Amino acid sequence: MTTTLDATRVVTRAPAPVALPLPVRPNRRWMLRPLVVYAASRALVFLTVAIVTTFGHADPGAGPWPALGGPRIAFLRALGRWDSAWYLAIAHHGYRVETSPPGGHASDAFFPLFPMLVRGLSTPLHVSPLIVGVVLTVLAGAGAAVAVWLLARRLAGPRVADRAVALFCFFPGAFVLSMAYAEGLLVLASAVCLLALLDRRWVLAGLSAAVATATRPNAAPIVLACLVAAIVATRRERDLRSWLAPLLAPLGGIAFFTFLWVRTGSFMGWFRSERTTWRDHLDVGITAVHRVFQTITGPAPSLSPGGLNIQMVALGAILAVVGIVLMVQWRPPWPVLVFGVTTILMACASVNVGPRPRLLLAAFPVAIAAGRKVHGRAFVALLGVSALTMAVLTGITISSLAATP
Repeated sequence: MTTTLDATRVVTRAPAPVALPLPVRPNRRWMLRPLVVYAASRALVFLTVAIVTTFGHADPGAGPWPALGGPRIAFLRALGRWDSAWYLAIAHHGYRVETSPPGGHASDAFFPLFPMLVRGLSTPLHVSPLIVGVVLTVLAGAGAAVAVWLLARRLAGPRVADRAVALFCFFPGAFVLSMAYAEGLLVLASAVCLLALLDRRWVLAGLSAAVATATRPNAAPIVLACLVAAIVATRRERDLRSWLAPLLAPLGGIAFFTFLWVRTGSFMGWFRSERTTWRDHLDVGITAVHRVFQTITGPAPSLSPGGLNIQMVALGAILAVVGIVLMVQWRPPWPVLVFGVTTILMACASVNVGPRPRLLLAAFPVAIAAGRKVHGRAFVALLGVSALTMAVLTGITISSLAATP
């Protein structure tokens, strides 16, 4: 009967079920492989930062964000720019009405788990939040690389897992895994959740998803993945315990929204901050398409503030289309497919930020799909181009205001 079902699945190209047979547990030597790849990618980012800050003259920590505290070391301050400064300000001062641009309730747009962890470590250790934030992000990124490798091995075998983790670690937007950003924590929690869904460990899946939803707003697709997994498990095997995952998954986000309700008097405080302060909301991707055409009809790229934003969104839009095509061709288990595609679509729906490479980093199942499709010399070429692009984006991000991460 199992053979017949497998044959039918191949013919119809239908996504695999929620759970797959458990593979042999990987040994410790295998587990070192993603960490070695991750270490190499961080070495490239840190080398780029060191070169740029050595020859730069301006303070890389100064900009249109809250004042950056901590050591007056250019290398470290370069890793605390942009959203990093907002996370570190929340870790130091808590949520408050901001005087820094864009002012008002700008800090309400940042989810709390990452700054809470930074504060919880920096205060008792008497270490600068900047240092703790960077170290925490690098460690979370290492965990994310291992989790992505394990998920890829679970779905496609060790060789594909090696290629997938390399594409993930050297993805153009992966430079934020070396800055005080929350992306590493988001990917780690989401990958653990997907692994738990495949193994039918519903409570672990729900708790991991709750961690993700307390980390960033674009964790919403992991809740949908839990819901889809529960529907499939209920229809096929009448497993009602599967509903624990989608019930637990949104608790992190709900806790944050409740906090904002108490603080501001509105349960929709996050949406208010996004729309009125950061000028962002969701559409159906029309803005992203418009910006692709603006690369031809709009202003020429430059290193002036915002001078490369259109090009970054256009690059992300191209990567988004390729990612969706790869995911649909692959047809992984439903939760993985739904999570990957929905994460891409959510990034494309952002009016102000759009599908920049940083937001597409969360769609890590695409790296697995690409690892299945590309191998040999084509893979080496793809990895080289991706690594070079990551280095270039790193240099632009820490030396100018031309492209918002």
